[in-house]
Amino acid sequence: MIQAFLKVLGGKHEGKLVPLPQGKFLVGREKDCHLRPSSELISRHHCVFQLDEYAVRLRDLGSTNGTGVNGSRLHGETVLDNGDRVVIGPLNFEIVTQEAPADHKPLTTPPAPPADSGVFADPGSKTSTDTVYELPSTANSKPASEAPAVKLPPPESTGVKEE
Repeated sequence: MIQAFLKVLGGKHEGKLVPLPQGKFLVGREKDCHLRPSSELISRHHCVFQLDEYAVRLRDLGSTNGTGVNGSRLHGETVLDNGDRVVIGPLNFEIVTQEAPADHKPLTTPPAPPADSGVFADPGSKTSTDTVYELPSTANSKPASEAPAVKLPPPESTGVKEE
């Protein structure tokens, strides 16, 4: 069984880890998302990470500006490996995976981040297991030198517009 994290690359949250729980982890600006960056470059329902016992998958949800993996625009779904780079709007992440210890209980909901993590739990959450991560926009932050901002190619016209 694996554990997975999104490592923030660049900006004031550089180096912070966001744990990915077993199951789905939704990224976007809408209230039902687990990670809600405050950037207009990120769609209301932008992309979803899916973690199971063996792999981390990423799927773009038809976002306006796209989701990047290792410098290429994501089409459909892909399996992510340790060290892969993911670009969601102005945010740059690195996938960190590791084998979970034998006695490890998998997360089924995101845990509350440490107080100094730079990732904030939504104060309006109903329960401690209903955690939402909010990252402020990094539009004015310089990305880390090892993770320069990546401009994704324009989306192909599909005639489908976001809700």
